[in-house]
Amino acid sequence: MLDTILDSIVPVFFVIALGWFSGKKKIVSIEHKKAFADYVMMFSFPLHLFIGSAKANPKTLLDVRIISSFALALMGLYAISFIIQKHIFKYDSRKAAQGSIVCAFPNMAFMGIPVLTSLIGPEALISVAIGNVITSIFMIPITTIILESKDATASPMKIIKSSLINCIKKPLIIAPILGLLCSVFHVEIPKVVFHSFELIGKSTSGVSLFSLGLIMASYRVVLSGQVYFNIFMKNILQPIIMSGLIVLFHLKGIMAKEILLLCAMPTATISTMFGLKYGVSEVESSSSTILGTIFSIVTLSFLISFIL
Repeated sequence: MLDTILDSIVPVFFVIALGWFSGKKKIVSIEHKKAFADYVMMFSFPLHLFIGSAKANPKTLLDVRIISSFALALMGLYAISFIIQKHIFKYDSRKAAQGSIVCAFPNMAFMGIPVLTSLIGPEALISVAIGNVITSIFMIPITTIILESKDATASPMKIIKSSLINCIKKPLIIAPILGLLCSVFHVEIPKVVFHSFELIGKSTSGVSLFSLGLIMASYRVVLSGQVYFNIFMKNILQPIIMSGLIVLFHLKGIMAKEILLLCAMPTATISTMFGLKYGVSEVESSSSTILGTIFSIVTLSFLISFIL
């Protein structure tokens, strides 16, 4: 069991540390972090998801219990976090929304893929694709609407429409949907296309982890009650909620383990980017991402030893 944990966790944090070291020592300019992130989010990750979805069993992709439980774990924690920060911490709606996306958005792209494929194999991409669609259709538009609410000239309906159109146009949404259609209608993908997509897709894990380290090297870290709250909600409470939903929905097998592991991932780097873009809780968001990623060494190791 110890070998399994080390084989799945150590390589991940080695590559993250390599990216962080390269950024700190200026071996690779921190300014290139956006180029690395764009490569992963626009090319390698979508193609990786397309191949995984196209090869998957349609029944797995369309399992209502899996989708429902995963959506409840993600959006349920988002709602709980928003209510606590809005009504107990007395934050305004924008700061509460920014804190909520930090608490509820797992790092499925940069950490989920390498950890799950190491533990389970390429078939683990299906759960990543499902989680990505849920966050892109619900969590990201809702957060965008609230964060842009200070713009008095933009109507709520206009913001909703714009957010949904932007999400639907993204390769990360289009790719798994096209893969799903290929799977459902038994569309045969030419080998040359499959191997071409696979060549780029396989680079996702290494490049995404390196870019995560590079991103982490560009932000400073502070300790505060908000940061502790964010890390507790994301790294500890969300996998507990997911565990309860797995029992409630009577989920078993590999997919149940996959979505539980994904919920245990630290907060997604994109949550920090929201804070930077809108000028809301930038330091707290980046600190939660960095410290939560480090703390996940402990939480992920415990969870892996518990479920495998």
